[in-house]
Amino acid sequence: MPLSNETMKEFVETNPKLITRRESKRYPGLFVLKYHNRVFYDGLWNVFLENARGTIVDADYNPVVMPFRKIYNRMERGEDIPRDNECTAIRKINGFMGAATYYPKLDEVLISTTGSLDSPFADMAREYLTDHILDEVKKNPSHTWLFEICHPDDPHIIHETPGAYLIGAREVKWNAQELTDQMVLDAVAVNMIDAKRPLWFDVRFSEIVQRAKEATHEGYVVRDKQTGLIIKLKSPHYLIKKFLARIGQKKFTDFCNDPSNFKMNIDEEFYPLIDMILANKETFITLKEQDRLAFIENFFRETSPNAQDPQ
Repeated sequence: MPLSNETMKEFVETNPKLITRRESKRYPGLFVLKYHNRVFYDGLWNVFLENARGTIVDADYNPVVMPFRKIYNRMERGEDIPRDNECTAIRKINGFMGAATYYPKLDEVLISTTGSLDSPFADMAREYLTDHILDEVKKNPSHTWLFEICHPDDPHIIHETPGAYLIGAREVKWNAQELTDQMVLDAVAVNMIDAKRPLWFDVRFSEIVQRAKEATHEGYVVRDKQTGLIIKLKSPHYLIKKFLARIGQKKFTDFCNDPSNFKMNIDEEFYPLIDMILANKETFITLKEQDRLAFIENFFRETSPNAQDPQ
């Protein structure tokens, strides 16, 4: 079923356990559409929920802000890219989404995230979306400009240079396509808005799969040049750091009781890290997330002091 004001309104009103429509306090009359957590955990996605990641509408469901629709991980829905297909791979920046959209009715550039127009994260995004950026956004009221925001007050699993990274744009209408031409985005970032850009390159899919295995950043967003399919490739380095940094008491106890079972699902290169954590388990479980990440990073530095961060 295609998206429209009417179909999105019907879905929101008939599925309150799957999607919320929350009115902004800063901008009364504008509403943020966001899927419930159970959609993510239970894989309940459909076209409406895929487009409810911070999409903002007015009272009549006219779209006002249009972020990216959901991008799936490789094989999350059985989708894959043939190994010899030419692809564009974009380094995934580990931050949070900030969207900038000029709204003529208020004569203002709206700054939003995947969940709010009002949260402290929207305020963090404002710090890096300069007046120069906002002036250019104002000249293009038909598009939402999308950024990955890396802010020191919001540390993530991977340390990134703080700032606003231009990652795309999307026309403000239902069923809109995303702007994915990386050369165009480079030109906009450098020549128009002076924003940061993630590294990107064209490569065969088989090669980017290998690079993702070796990367020490979050991974890549990959677009198949032949089919247009877009998927995410997360690096094992990122995934194991995220798991260990956020593991709860029960899962940690299970992990300590049967580490061999856990090791069966990870690359052998991470076995020494697991052994180190087991040897310091009483200390590790008491650490907060950022302290656990520091513990893990220190291990990597000591065991691979000259390691580079593969693209």
